[in-house]
Amino acid sequence: MTNTKKQKSIGRKCSICNNGKVAEINRLIAKGISFRAISRQIFGSDDGRCSIGRHSENCLHLDSAVLQEQIKKGEAIDHHKELNAMFEDIRKHRNAANLWLTDPDNTDEFNLCPRGNEIDIIYLHPSKTDKNGQPTRLKDNLDNILAD
Repeated sequence: MTNTKKQKSIGRKCSICNNGKVAEINRLIAKGISFRAISRQIFGSDDGRCSIGRHSENCLHLDSAVLQEQIKKGEAIDHHKELNAMFEDIRKHRNAANLWLTDPDNTDEFNLCPRGNEIDIIYLHPSKTDKNGQPTRLKDNLDNILAD
């Protein structure tokens, strides 16, 4: 018959709990820094990584795999937020299209006809004549011509 009860550890207190840098170690563990990296940062070598792992599991009651998964979730893309941002962009594009493309004669339709400011025209100006009395050929933007 197998004993399913977890045995209490007997012996001295955890070396990490007795360490003066326990708060910093706990903070690094909570950030998801690897036990090896914490050991190198605090102790200058890999030697403390097993002690940090035991401290994490036995004293902090953390499962490192669960902790890493939680960190990954925190770094994951917030799909709801991204979708809302995309819909906001779509709304802006739709409003711009409505403003620029709506046909003034039929507001239910878009019209892709060129706009006056997009067209340069060469024309004969009736009130300006050359030395032979012929109308002068001029070139100007349609909006400017219509404004005169």
